[in-house]
Amino acid sequence: MINKYKLLSKLCAFIALFALMCNTLWAQTYQVGTGTVQNTTFGYPAPYGNFYWGARHQFLVTAAELQAAGAANGSINSIGFDVVTPGGAALTNFEIIIGTTAVTDLTTWEVGLT
Repeated sequence: MINKYKLLSKLCAFIALFALMCNTLWAQTYQVGTGTVQNTTFGYPAPYGNFYWGARHQFLVTAAELQAAGAANGSINSIGFDVVTPGGAALTNFEIIIGTTAVTDLTTWEVGLT
């Protein structure tokens, strides 16, 4: 007699493995920029910079830059920044807000992002 709990357990494990494989196979990574420039201790903008309390930064990545990196139309599911030397201080209330804009240069603070 087949143990239905063992069979169910194996089926759940297979589904979880299949979902993980599909996510890994379909995930794409694109790098914008060369990663050869780094900030000084007090340099800004810095994505994880927190030397000054309440620091905010905006970065503009154009569609042309994304396309040059090989990206096509679609959702952005994650974002990352290379860290050369971690600062060690906690990033209190850290959040990333993203959105689209028609501007080609950040001369003012962009609003309306989520």
